[in-house]
Amino acid sequence: MMESMSDMVWAINPINDSLGRVLLRMKEFAAEILEPAKINYHFDHNELELGLALNPEQRKNIYLVFKEALSNVAKYSAASDVQIFMQVHAALFTMVIADNGIGFNVADENSGNGLRNMTIRATEMGGTVLLETRPGMGTKLTLQLPVT
Repeated sequence: MMESMSDMVWAINPINDSLGRVLLRMKEFAAEILEPAKINYHFDHNELELGLALNPEQRKNIYLVFKEALSNVAKYSAASDVQIFMQVHAALFTMVIADNGIGFNVADENSGNGLRNMTIRATEMGGTVLLETRPGMGTKLTLQLPVT
């Protein structure tokens, strides 16, 4: 599970302890990786409590799952559009990343370390990752984590 040094430093800096700061970093990364690939993206987080405090481990893992998922969209999906939805309800953080790309058959794919790493990150925090995809139907990844 490789992370860049800047991601690690960012995750432990107490100035970044809110969900709003995580969202800002996510938007910066989305622009950096999706715009050059000419993939449109939209964030839906209207009901998100931006002041919600997150510990360094939560910040790091939420961001790195997001980063891995968007990297996969840019590299493999052939998508033209990505929808990113986030909410916190009943102390459960939910992030859904859905693309309109080519999808894939999970059983046929050598998914490498990406999905495994995302699942490990979620599990370490008491959460889950669900991947829904099939050829020709795009891909939808849902991350759910308890937050307090």
